[in-house]
Amino acid sequence: LLLDPRSGTPRERWERILALESAAEADAWRRGLADVHAWLPPEIARKFGRRLARRGWVRDDAWTPYCKRLGGASG
Repeated sequence: LLLDPRSGTPRERWERILALESAAEADAWRRGLADVHAWLPPEIARKFGRRLARRGWVRDDAWTPYCKRLGGASG
């Protein structure tokens, strides 16, 4: 999910996130998945992570995320 921080009010943006969370959770259940994951950019991880924790999300460091830069950059 990429969310434009200038689009709508903070409340509207939060409501969009809640709607997405609800839809993703329902879809995951239908597919028989046991969990869903979110990767947060470092600049929002602390503050937004607290919001997620209040909604029942837990920090999971068992997986290490990787990223492939596009446009020919390799490192």
